Amino acid sequence: MTEPYQNISVNHRKSYLLMYFLVVLTTSLIIANLNAITDYVLHPGIPYFDEEHLIVGGISGALTAIILTVLAISHFKLKSNDLKIKSLNMALENKVEERTEELKNKNQELLVIEDKLLKQLGKNIAAQEELHQSKLLLNAIIDNSFEMQGLLTPDGKLIEVNKTSLDLIGVDKETVINRYFWDTPWWGHNPTLQDKIREAIREVAAGGFLRFETENQDAKGNIHLIDFSLKPILDDQGHIIFLMPEWRDVTDYRKLENQLLQQQKLDSIGLLAGGIAHDFNNLLTPILGYSELICSKVSPDDSIHADSVLIWDAANCASGLIKQLLGFSRKQDLATHHYDLNGIISSFGLMLRRTIREDIEIKQVLSTDPCEIIADRNQIEQVLLNLAVNSQSAINGAGTITIETGHLILDDEFCHFHPGSTPGPYVLLAFSDTGSGIPGSILPHIFEPFFSTSSAGPGKGLGLYSVYSIVRQHDGFIDVHSKDDQGTTFCIYLPESISGDIDVNQPAVAAIGALPVQPRKIMLVEDNAMVLDMTKNLLENQGHTVWGFLKPEDALEHARTASQTVDLLLSDVVMPMMNGLELYEKLEKIIPDLKVLFMSGYTTSKVLQQQVIEDRTNFIPKPFTSETLAKKIAEIMQHGMDIQLPRDISG
Repeated sequence: MTEPYQNISVNHRKSYLLMYFLVVLTTSLIIANLNAITDYVLHPGIPYFDEEHLIVGGISGALTAIILTVLAISHFKLKSNDLKIKSLNMALENKVEERTEELKNKNQELLVIEDKLLKQLGKNIAAQEELHQSKLLLNAIIDNSFEMQGLLTPDGKLIEVNKTSLDLIGVDKETVINRYFWDTPWWGHNPTLQDKIREAIREVAAGGFLRFETENQDAKGNIHLIDFSLKPILDDQGHIIFLMPEWRDVTDYRKLENQLLQQQKLDSIGLLAGGIAHDFNNLLTPILGYSELICSKVSPDDSIHADSVLIWDAANCASGLIKQLLGFSRKQDLATHHYDLNGIISSFGLMLRRTIREDIEIKQVLSTDPCEIIADRNQIEQVLLNLAVNSQSAINGAGTITIETGHLILDDEFCHFHPGSTPGPYVLLAFSDTGSGIPGSILPHIFEPFFSTSSAGPGKGLGLYSVYSIVRQHDGFIDVHSKDDQGTTFCIYLPESISGDIDVNQPAVAAIGALPVQPRKIMLVEDNAMVLDMTKNLLENQGHTVWGFLKPEDALEHARTASQTVDLLLSDVVMPMMNGLELYEKLEKIIPDLKVLFMSGYTTSKVLQQQVIEDRTNFIPKPFTSETLAKKIAEIMQHGMDIQLPRDISG
């Protein structure tokens, strides 16, 4: 009754229990009869069917049957419960196995999901790191940009701004974020500009793009020129999500641009001057020479003498004008020497004192150390004179002019904002006055040709232009500081030179005055007939023997065939077919001890300028006077000055 019983239905179990009960009852009755028989046999006196025995046997059989039945029922119940428990256990085990399998599957799925999540997490971390690095890189680029940059909502609120912008006004980001852009400190000092930016935001938010230049005043009152732009930022659908303003201070850039334009103007005038200088000087040379010859041959009381003096003065002024124009373009010939700027200022101070009004005090605050420069003394004195005259015009009534000198070393940053300058040691010449100052509106134009800071009058408009050009020609530069009613200071920077002996006197050509005129034999070569005739007359008037030639070839042929000796070759530099240097090189082979003096109105040849003009050895510029020519010839013949001939004289 174990395994088969668990497969019997409930009704069958009830029938089975009833049959079991009847069998037990029958068995109990039989046992009771057997007990009665046993007693009859064992006790012969007792009747076989004794009523008592029958009752006792029946009761005993019934009780036995009941007990056995109860036990059977209990057994069956226990067995049934046991079977139920086993069945439940088996079902539970099956369920557990099913759930375990299900859990295993779920766990496997979770492992797969976990692996995917870990991989995705790794990708996310990498993406976040890449995004972080990109943000750092972007911030580094934006924050280190020279331009001010920001990000606005379409209605104009500032949501991001770079470090350059914040550094400009000295605030932190929290101060300006979430404020309307036109209401931030960048524009708070200019209501007109605030309205302009507000309107710009409205236009760009509607799909436009704006860029304009405008002036803005900072908190200190300084005016800055701002290049401002505003553009929209679109999403993938083309909708405007942000506005991006960019602005930069272009004040220094425009200043450099204006200086470049000024340079181009000067070069244009220089080109014009250079184009006419040679021919113009050739015209002036005979005018000066012949007027001087006339003066030397007539009595000072003669009216012709007075007329000749007027002619000479006019021609000399014209010569000065050409030199001034050439100086503007760095093309003027400079008689450079090694000077102490302090010495030039000290000795020229008397000249300034006689020129400037007595109610203007002139102070000299000179460096205790020599301020050594390579310069043309006459040109530096011209700078001092022009600045003094300009200051005198600016001073109403009594005032002061102060001239200072000093030393300084310029670095790359300083030179960046001063075109034409190079880093290194410089001598500073500061020329200040207590005049009315120069208005800021005209300050950028004061070095322009024919621009005057005062009312129109004789000679106006070229003084400061001349100063600017002379300084440039000396490889220097000039800066000016001025405000209304606060005076003006011109700062002139000249390259310092610490090599060579300082010349405390005038250039040698002006220092030789007592040299006697000794007659010489001179070969004169000049392709301009008027200049040739005039110069020949001047030389012969001084007692020299002169052979004049219009063509270098004729002079060379004369040297080959003639028996006369020649002491000096006086030759123009620029001539057709053969220039003066080439002629001298060939003549020197024929006449070994031949001296040479070159003359020229102007030359554009770089090699000729270097070898003849800039070396300043054997050269006299046209136009020249009889006295100047005589001194130069005496100087060359007495001191034996000579010239290093170039290997290349082309150009």
